[in-house]
Amino acid sequence: MYDTIIIPKDTEIYGYIEKINDPVIGTNASMKIRLSKILCKDGCEIPIKGYLYNANNNTFGGGISEPVKYTKMSHRQSRFHYTTLQVKPVYERKMGTHTTIETGSNEIVVLTAPAQIIHTP
Repeated sequence: MYDTIIIPKDTEIYGYIEKINDPVIGTNASMKIRLSKILCKDGCEIPIKGYLYNANNNTFGGGISEPVKYTKMSHRQSRFHYTTLQVKPVYERKMGTHTTIETGSNEIVVLTAPAQIIHTP
């Protein structure tokens, strides 16, 4: 912020899973993570209120699962006078998979309340 380091490098941000949806047939698992505190490497602890940002209403995962199989369909290309073979997913879906966020991944933090960051490195 204006060439000032607000949160030093190697600072840990703690949070918890606020909402979790298990995987089911047709849908992958999803989770929403609420952030609760910042812990600087020198031991200073700062309480915060926020979320890990995701364009899907801050929810990670939750997409549709893979189809069980594909069916082959032929399509006549009238413009080119030949037939092409295309595979189309069937309506039936596999069991969803679990959602993970890799350790050390770069995520966007959105604060929902002002944070009193008065600690300087």
